[in-house]
Amino acid sequence: MVVYKLKFYDIDEQYVEYLKSFDSQVPDVTYRKNNKFVCGIVLFVNDVQYYAPVSSFLDKQKTNLQIFNKKGRVIGSIRFCFMLPVQ
Repeated sequence: MVVYKLKFYDIDEQYVEYLKSFDSQVPDVTYRKNNKFVCGIVLFVNDVQYYAPVSSFLDKQKTNLQIFNKKGRVIGSIRFCFMLPVQ
């Protein structure tokens, strides 16, 4: 079994709103109970770092990576189809 250590970050809510003005696919990061966080850096292209949001979405898809707890149960996913550029 391979175990990877990932780093998680919060992204400024105003920056996300700015990105949404250009791309309607940018996910919300502000929620009532708690804000969404991102996993990064997942990609680095032309001096731009890309981070992928962590979601409660459980289904396996080609564009996400499921997150498992120690008992092997899926508890969320990293959604690569919704990556965000962060500088």
